[in-house]
Amino acid sequence: NVGVGTSSPWAKFSLSYTDATETGPRFLVGSSTVSDLIVDSLGNIGIGTSSPASLLHVYGSNPILKVEGSGGSASAKVDLVGTYTTWSLENQYVGGSENDNFRIYNSSTASNALTITRNANLVGIGTSTPAALLHVAGNTRIDNTTAGSYFQFETLHGDGRQRLQHY
Repeated sequence: NVGVGTSSPWAKFSLSYTDATETGPRFLVGSSTVSDLIVDSLGNIGIGTSSPASLLHVYGSNPILKVEGSGGSASAKVDLVGTYTTWSLENQYVGGSENDNFRIYNSSTASNALTITRNANLVGIGTSTPAALLHVAGNTRIDNTTAGSYFQFETLHGDGRQRLQHY
């Protein structure tokens, strides 16, 4: 193992950053004028920028961040973790006709908030199997913010009948 700034490297190549007062970059691939990859003194990672403004900052004329599953049954997923809920953006692999649907999943309700099918771009809100271009499962409200009125589809009885009400 090779160590820079340490006499006991814990990986094949270890950089030990011990001077907390140092303001220069911890690690840089590039030069003093162009940085391909930088880890700044705060631990922020910059790709294409020498001054990353967040934990990961990607900059370029057409930056693309690619997340890809590694196999025939792997889902590509990004989790946005909050205090009470994790929202997952996922190219979902479930097999069969729902394979590769896009979904936004809400961990606090353990359900899909939104689903888009891969074969017909059908959008489902409250359903993971939309049957129309826009399929909303549950009560629905359409507001007219200018007039202060709205339309609402409501379930009236336990038998699933609905009505359209104007308020």
